[in-house]
Parts: sequence; C-alpha cells; structure tokens
Amino acid sequence: VTFFSCEDAQERGHGINNFNKLKLTDKKLEKPKPGEWLSVHKEAGQSFNQYREVKSIKIKSNNKTIYILPIGKFSDLETRLLNANSEYLKVFFDLNVKILPSIDDETISSEFKRENGDILQLNASYLINDFLIKNKPKESLVILGITSKDIYPKPEWNYVFGLASYTKCSAVVSLFRLSNGINDKRNFTKSLGRLNKIASHEISHMFSLKHCINAVCLMNGSNNIQETDSKPNALCSECLAKLSWKLEFNNLERMKRIRKYFYNYDLVEDFEVIDKQLNAIK
Repeated sequence: VTFFSCEDAQERGHGINNFNKLKLTDKKLEKPKPGEWLSVHKEAGQSFNQYREVKSIKIKSNNKTIYILPIGKFSDLETRLLNANSEYLKVFFDLNVKILPSIDDETISSEFKRENGDILQLNASYLINDFLIKNKPKESLVILGITSKDIYPKPEWNYVFGLASYTKCSAVVSLFRLSNGINDKRNFTKSLGRLNKIASHEISHMFSLKHCINAVCLMNGSNNIQETDSKPNALCSECLAKLSWKLEFNNLERMKRIRKYFYNYDLVEDFEVIDKQLNAIK
C-alpha cells in the first residue's frame, strides 16, 4: 500500500514550500447551525489521496481555456461583473478565459422555465446537460454559463446559486441573488466577491473537487447567501493541494496575482485571507 499526502503536490514543482505550513492557516469547521448546508446534507468529503484516484478531465496543451457563455441580456453593471469575474477566474485557475458572444435566453424552451412567485427561473440541470453542451467550443476545457435570471436544479428545489456537471465539464451560475436587490454600483464589490466565490466553486467541481469538510473553505456547500458570505474566497490547504496537483500551476506566483486582483477591486476580506496564506508559505 502506498500512502500519499499533500506534500506529493510538490513533486510537480508548484512553487509552494510546504502544504503543512499552509495547513496552519486552515480554520476548523464548527458544528453546523440549523439550516446550514451540512445540517441537511451528508457529505463524505474527499482526501487528497482519493482525489488522485479520480478519473477526471485531462489537461492538454490545446485545451487550456475556460469559456464563459453569457445567457440572456445583461445590464452595463452586470457586464462589468462578468468581465471582472473572468479576470479573476484567469488568475485563480491560471488558465486562459474567453467570453463567448451571448445567447438570448428566449431560445430556451418554456418547458425549462418556471414562475416561482413573480420570479422567472431557468432550469439549471437543462442548462448544464443540454444547452451549454450544444454551445461548447471543441477546444474548450470547461464551459461556464452565466445568467442574470434565477435558476433551479429540479422541481422540489427553490433555487441554487450555481450548478456543475462533473462529467460534462459544464456549469452555470446566476447573478440574480448576488446584489441583495440593489443592482447598482453601491453593491458592485459585494456582488463581485460573491460571483467570484460561486463561479470558482462550480468550476472546481468540474475539475472533480467535491464539497469540502476538511476546513472552512471555498469548497464548502452553501444553502443561502449568508452562508456563502461566511466562507472565504480561498481554498483550504487540502483542496488547494488537489487543484495544484491537477492544474500544475506555480501556486506562490498564483497567490500573488490573486492578492493583487483583490487589492485592485477593493475586496478587503478576500485580500486578508490570501495575504495570510501567502505569508504562511513564503
């Protein structure tokens, strides 16, 4: 029997001195409160060794691009959010990111839409399993759909912020619930921080990362926007080891670029978290 640890990620030269040093910055998960994700969903977790055994998407030299497909119409502010988020995804995953021409959501059949009170919602399962697959460029690594409409995964669910397919390398996120109903420049920074979290979470699922129960982490599940806000916009040491091993990026340089992004967009809390991680591994 061969045992592996996060230290094995160093074999590929990721520019990080010691994942055990980063582990010291991990924050232990507290007992979930009623209504929080882990209070209603049983998660098995995923160790680094288990992750190495997963058959997942293969990274090739000709398909290192994340494509973003805007679905429907966007306001000028929403377009700014989309562009700023694509900039973030580029530094977070250290991959190319391209935004495709938008597709009108009127092309989506009414059977994949519903009225939830006075809110029009799109079926997220249809989007990731059919709609996005039809519009996915051949050279893409993964595709992320972004819509300003609310989304739901199945009839018994009220809504979700995002949804991803592990096997089809497609995911969708919604801007609808990110602004607390104030869709203007006063709420831009908060909306951007939330979008960055949700989009990077769903794309990480496409790279076969499961929900994290190791520590407080970007990959924790979330039932509501308050729970999303309580999680850091950063991976814990174990989840970072997985993604680093998969994508083979230089994590030290990656973290520096992420920190600069957070500084430029005045994402203060996110900056503090990544700065703490950087200081731990220097």
